[in-house]
Amino acid sequence: MNPDIASVSTDTALQIVANRRRRTLLMQLRDNEDGGVALRELTERIVQEESAASSPFDADHDRIAIELHHDHLPKLSDAGILTYDADTQMVWYFGTDRVERLLEFVSLELE
Repeated sequence: MNPDIASVSTDTALQIVANRRRRTLLMQLRDNEDGGVALRELTERIVQEESAASSPFDADHDRIAIELHHDHLPKLSDAGILTYDADTQMVWYFGTDRVERLLEFVSLELE
């Protein structure tokens, strides 16, 4: 078994991709090629994507930033998917095979 796959349990991977905003966040991080990303930049990308997609979510910039800072980024950090420095508000994405495959499946097959 690939050790990277075993690093995130199936239950954790499913919980991670179950939330639409978290999926959007992961896709933004996955597509980033610059290493670390500032929270404000991630927030702006998510606002733009949700506004363009006519998402049922409220694309309020401040609310999204607070939600990312207090909920999604700490949860993903605890799962070992990324590192979030709350002081500098920088995010470094690592991902895992299991989460990447599940995210891809949900994006292509279920949305």
